[in-house]
Amino acid sequence: AIEVITSSTRKVKVKCRITGEEKIVDKRVWNWVVANITLMAMGSSAPEILLSVVETCLDLGKAPGNLGAACIVGSGTYNFFVISAICMASLN
Repeated sequence: AIEVITSSTRKVKVKCRITGEEKIVDKRVWNWVVANITLMAMGSSAPEILLSVVETCLDLGKAPGNLGAACIVGSGTYNFFVISAICMASLN
């Protein structure tokens, strides 16, 4: 899953600073930190998103409820600030 995504590479031409000759090297497509932070944010948002979808499906044809919007905003705020801060602090 996440290992497959973060291990993908592509061929890139790199010029040697000393000799000036070009070499073809493998470069990672994804930064593993960004991929893991994204996976963590998606995983922690899944319950709120599912709750919002269930509420929406149950309330079709009625006035929209407040639960869905509150879950999305609360989860987004938490993911943006707390999870990103913890991941960035762990890199130091």
